[in-house]
Amino acid sequence: MAAKALDPGTYSVGGRHVAKPRGEVRDSSRLDR
Repeated sequence: MAAKALDPGTYSVGGRHVAKPRGEVRDSSRLDR
């Protein structure tokens, strides 16, 4: 997994903290939505 899950509701992508819309962690390279 490219994105590392820091919190149960958030994950870091490219050094940014994005809130997970689902319980799945998407690839940081493919972050469209």
